[in-house]
Amino acid sequence: MPSAKSSRPPTEQDAGSTGSLQQSRKLAITMRELALRYLRWMDDGAVDGRTYPRLRVLEEVHCRGPRIQRELAQQTGISSRNMTQIIDSLEAEGIVARRPHPTDRRATLIELTGEGWRIADTELEPRVDEIASIFQELKPEQREALAEIAGQLVETLAKRRTEAR
Repeated sequence: MPSAKSSRPPTEQDAGSTGSLQQSRKLAITMRELALRYLRWMDDGAVDGRTYPRLRVLEEVHCRGPRIQRELAQQTGISSRNMTQIIDSLEAEGIVARRPHPTDRRATLIELTGEGWRIADTELEPRVDEIASIFQELKPEQREALAEIAGQLVETLAKRRTEAR
């Protein structure tokens, strides 16, 4: 099988069996569609403009404490440009504040304000539960299998990303 850095597309022989590559392609298309629809569905349920990326920022700072903006972007998978826009918006609403980092003059810490703590404490858990509710449509054994497969895919993607660098 070609390595992650190979420029040649995989062939049927690489996949190990005739139908395996086609099945993998179908899965890739289905996963892409699932990801797009799931993200749209999460944002459709946004309350007061609290979209999923904004909730992720709130969750990260709420659970882990003040964070450097660059780290927030990396940990949430949000681009630096979008993170700046999210932080600008949350700051304008009085939900987060920017503070100088105590030891790194180049870094800025993002922390929750009193209003940010109130919102996180009252709205974060119910919103995350609402987002997770889609999985209640699955049987317990299906949720377990999906969690295992998703975990394996997350590990594979992380490994491939590391190898590509």
